[in-house]
Amino acid sequence: MSRLKLKVFAYQLFRGLAYLRTIDIAHRDMKPQNVLVNDNNWNLLICDFGSAKRLVAGEPNLAYICSRCYRAPELIFGSTNYDTQIDMWSAGCILVEMVTLEPIFRSDSNIDQLVEIIKVLGTPSDQEILEMNPDCELDKYQFPKINCRPWEKVHPLLFRSSKRNSSANSSTTCSHRCSDTALPAG
Repeated sequence: MSRLKLKVFAYQLFRGLAYLRTIDIAHRDMKPQNVLVNDNNWNLLICDFGSAKRLVAGEPNLAYICSRCYRAPELIFGSTNYDTQIDMWSAGCILVEMVTLEPIFRSDSNIDQLVEIIKVLGTPSDQEILEMNPDCELDKYQFPKINCRPWEKVHPLLFRSSKRNSSANSSTTCSHRCSDTALPAG
């Protein structure tokens, strides 16, 4: 898929999620099967709102929602007080999969899912876990201290660059808390 087409699809996906956010609706099951793309006219549609819910502040929600490979960490940590950001996590996973043709965080269980995420983003601090779920029982989780990996080592295909973009790539940095590596440009 060309970078331009990926950008057009990403724009449409995030605009759709931004609209849902304005009306306080979380899709809660974002995955490639629920994103329809028309390769001819580059149109993208979000579909299957069977798990969608209007989120109400203070009203608990299901933590066991969303397909595992696209499930946000706060859901894995059992949060029932989440917002539409869970769909943004899923959308990021979907976009990576559009490039690599495989899920970035594939696993068979919630714990394995956390391990896959930690292998890429590093071990979350106790404070970060409590920000995801204030009711989380921290002693329930024992993770080894792992640093995050540079994105270009997570999946080199994400950082494939042409010669004309190589100088732009080296000057663009990521705002992720533990990354100072280049992001793809162009």
